[in-house]
Amino acid sequence: MLTYKSVKEIVEIAEREQKNISDIIIAEQAVQLNSSIKELYDKMAHNFKVMKDSVEKGLASSKKSISGLSGGDAVKLKKHFESGLSIGGSFLNKMLQKAIAASENNARMGRVVAAPTAGACGIIPAVLVTIAEEYSIHEERVVMSLFTSAAVGMVIANRASISGAEGGCQAECGTASAMAASAAVELMGG
Repeated sequence: MLTYKSVKEIVEIAEREQKNISDIIIAEQAVQLNSSIKELYDKMAHNFKVMKDSVEKGLASSKKSISGLSGGDAVKLKKHFESGLSIGGSFLNKMLQKAIAASENNARMGRVVAAPTAGACGIIPAVLVTIAEEYSIHEERVVMSLFTSAAVGMVIANRASISGAEGGCQAECGTASAMAASAAVELMGG
């Protein structure tokens, strides 16, 4: 497991080596896990596929969760946006739809990637899928950005709680937001 003390430390290494954070993280993980970079990439690509599928399934269904408390809101958001009456802007609306869609898929016992937790499962897919679609970013870059995202998640997990039960919803959603933001920065060239 990576044991960085801070994101600053990771950024300094990336700047010194003139590499993307994702390239550094996947190489270090390959050594630590006695695995090949290709094997790790393929596993992360599978995770991204599950993320995309959870969004697609959530957007395709208005079905309620078993408890009846959740379901159908992603479809409502999509219809509202398509009506032209939304004031939030295209990019933000698409991300909101996707975040709710993946979360509703989770509530209906659908398959999700718990990154960093199942309770925050919609945040990273919403950001990355929307950026990829809006900016025509190749999937390989998106998958690699997930290694940057994972590094940020590991720093947070090593220093604080990512558990909603322990730290409240903001522990998991805040962590997911930081993870998504780090991947977004890499995707946008930062």
